Amino acid sequence: MPKNRKGKKVNYHLRNWPLYNKALVHRGQLIFMIIDNIHEFWLENPRKEKLPGGQPLFTDKAIEICLQIRFCMKSPLRQTQGFIEGLFDYCGIDLPVPNYTLLSKRAKDLNITIRKFKRSEKIDLNSETKRLTIDSTGLKIYGEGEWANEKHKTKIKRQWMKAHLGIAKNGDVLAAELTSNSVGDAPVASILISRINTQIDEFQGDGAYDSNPLHEELEAKWPGIKIITSPRTDAVLSPNAARDSTQRDLHILKIQEKGRDAWQAISGYNKRNLIENTMYRYKTIFGGKLKARKTENQEVEFKINCNLLNKMNSLGMPDAYKVKRT
Repeated sequence: MPKNRKGKKVNYHLRNWPLYNKALVHRGQLIFMIIDNIHEFWLENPRKEKLPGGQPLFTDKAIEICLQIRFCMKSPLRQTQGFIEGLFDYCGIDLPVPNYTLLSKRAKDLNITIRKFKRSEKIDLNSETKRLTIDSTGLKIYGEGEWANEKHKTKIKRQWMKAHLGIAKNGDVLAAELTSNSVGDAPVASILISRINTQIDEFQGDGAYDSNPLHEELEAKWPGIKIITSPRTDAVLSPNAARDSTQRDLHILKIQEKGRDAWQAISGYNKRNLIENTMYRYKTIFGGKLKARKTENQEVEFKINCNLLNKMNSLGMPDAYKVKRT
């Protein structure tokens, strides 16, 4: 088998730097809070028949907006309450604000769905391949960092949650799920796929998604889909490969013939790096640690952040091209 070639560092320039720079500035605006019909959805309508116990005052939409501001500004719940109260006073909005205790209690019951937003830049994507790329990353929930362990000569076990993302070709998050770090990637991929209702022409994933049941599920839901997953180093051909080769068999044969790095370039597997960029953007904007302490709240936090990421993407994305090294 040919040896893997060494990749060369590539530099990129942006074609749309003025527009992208403007989009980065607009991320800090909170104009979505200052809308004319805020009184229509902020408070729950009084019920004709009261149920036992306290009656909800704020809508789920109001709670979600408050949490969006919290995660955007990376503020604790108390400071978030104070910020929104000051914002309402400044804008002359006569509405109550959920207190920090209520925000924490209501967060776990929110039903957050991943939403996509229209691009402010008019880009026609209808003719492009509708590609789905799935991967996972870790988000910290407990434990000190490496420096504290090194300084005090301690071995504190750090705990993580696994964040699973499925993104489109343009970088939008199509589906998301937060699980414990003991859950495998392929089973969760089936959950993400079940939540996507749009047509998908191509699927990409790393070796963790090299699973026959997952491939069969993809082909059953989207007949004719192109599946590009990295076969394991010890992968073998299927028993019927001689007369009826699967897509996985063809990938294995191409790797044996050309080498793994050459196969990645030929098959388009290298485009999977887009999801690595998405995870990098997520951790750069929201950090690599979940703020919530309870699992239910952490799941809501993760999905709200994914929606915020899609909203920020809609303001403008970089359009980069390769340049030669000087």
